[in-house]
Amino acid sequence: MSFKDDVAADLDVFLNTAEFGEMHTIDGKPVVCIIKNSLASANDDEIGALAYSQELTVHVRAVDLAKMPKAGLALVLDGTPYKVIDVPEAGGMLAIRLDANRPSEWD
Repeated sequence: MSFKDDVAADLDVFLNTAEFGEMHTIDGKPVVCIIKNSLASANDDEIGALAYSQELTVHVRAVDLAKMPKAGLALVLDGTPYKVIDVPEAGGMLAIRLDANRPSEWD
C-alpha cells in the first residue's frame, strides 16, 4: 500500500458518518463533511475594543464537491449562502473557511 493509499484510507475513517462525518448539502450536492464553528477575536486599535468574528470551517474531500470553492465567492451550505474566506487543501481534503457573521450581507 502506498502513502497515497494510506491517506485516502485515513480520510474514509475521518469522514465516516459513524465516526465524525455528517451529511450536509454544499451548493446543492449532498456530501459527507465535518463542520467546525469557531469564534475568533482581534483587537481594534482605533477604539481599543475587541472585535469578534464567527467562522465555519467545512472539512470535505475535494472530489466530493460539484465545483471547487473560491475565496471571495459564495458557497451555499445547507441552504444558507456564505462568503468563502479561503480554501486550503492538503492530501485531497479541503478546509473551507466561511464567514458566518453576515451570510448574505457581504462587502
